[in-house]
Amino acid sequence: MDKESITLLVIAADPDGGLSPVQLQKSLFIVGQSGLEELPADYYEFSPYNYGPFTSEVYSVVDILEGQEMVRKVITGGDDFYRYALTPAGRARAEEVRKGSHGSLCDYIDTTVRWVCSLSFDELLRAIYAKYPGYAINSVFQE
Repeated sequence: MDKESITLLVIAADPDGGLSPVQLQKSLFIVGQSGLEELPADYYEFSPYNYGPFTSEVYSVVDILEGQEMVRKVITGGDDFYRYALTPAGRARAEEVRKGSHGSLCDYIDTTVRWVCSLSFDELLRAIYAKYPGYAINSVFQE
């Protein structure tokens, strides 16, 4: 499965219909750490950054998906500023990908995204740093 498809599945797994940039980054990071064989060899490479694991490639892939009218940015009034949500075409494509994939990756994505979305920003970063302390080295996050 390619990165674009995995990114669509991650966004589709959000129960509220959209992920903040931080939720998207951290969900994709955790999925990558799973070691599941369905992940592509060229999966995202994350580096320690201001708020833990980060790669700008996620935004490049989202830009491609926006250009294909699969994903859109939804402006919010909250602290997130915007969220990534699927368009109807994106939701249909995510369902096609899901039907053609192994259940283990889809199940892992669903569980991961639900967990990420259940946490506040602070809780999410603390949990990531606790499990992957090497990604906290450049953090500006203050507890």
